Amino acid sequence: MACHTHLSLQTGNKGLLMKFPYSSTILAFVLLFHTITNCLSQDTNQMVSKDWKGRFLDSGESIALADLPHSVVALNVYAPNCIPCWKEIDVLNRIQTRLSKDANFGIYMIVDPKLVSESVDGFTDGDDFVKFATEVMKREKRERNIQLNIIIMEPPFRVSNSSFVTGTPETILVRTNPWNIYYNFIGAISDEKEILKIDNDPKVKFFFSSLGARGL
Repeated sequence: MACHTHLSLQTGNKGLLMKFPYSSTILAFVLLFHTITNCLSQDTNQMVSKDWKGRFLDSGESIALADLPHSVVALNVYAPNCIPCWKEIDVLNRIQTRLSKDANFGIYMIVDPKLVSESVDGFTDGDDFVKFATEVMKREKRERNIQLNIIIMEPPFRVSNSSFVTGTPETILVRTNPWNIYYNFIGAISDEKEILKIDNDPKVKFFFSSLGARGL
């Protein structure tokens, strides 16, 4: 299990800890509690994410994400009204091309059909949001030249403030056997357009390093 704690502590009064001699102990306890609860939350999310499943956009075939035929998988979460999502498509296509050289690695685009339906015009409450989202994503794939396999996700996967994935774009790195989400890229990996610039972008290099695919 990967457990990430991000801390930013700023003090404008250098005498603060001297004035309150137990404050450092209290702060340490608070940080420990925060880390433990963070880990417990991530543990719960790992259990939920093991059940993620969906259908391939092109074939309609059902797939449990834990059964994807790779040792390490990148899951890019996309939404049609997300401008940063559009801007990283060239980068995602380049990553797909490079990863296709080694079957141990794979990258897929995944979408929450409810979010897709709510993010574009034309959807009404009486519509089938999965069917609507499928047609929207077929158009997105064609018009934006998305070369990744797209998976229309099913519950319990959701993109919401109370879910594991809270927004787009986000790229999740997973070791599949056993299932272990070990890194999240929040925001676009890169918005470069030219292949040479993409390959030399430090953020893209960090992505491949994190994936364990530096040689590709």
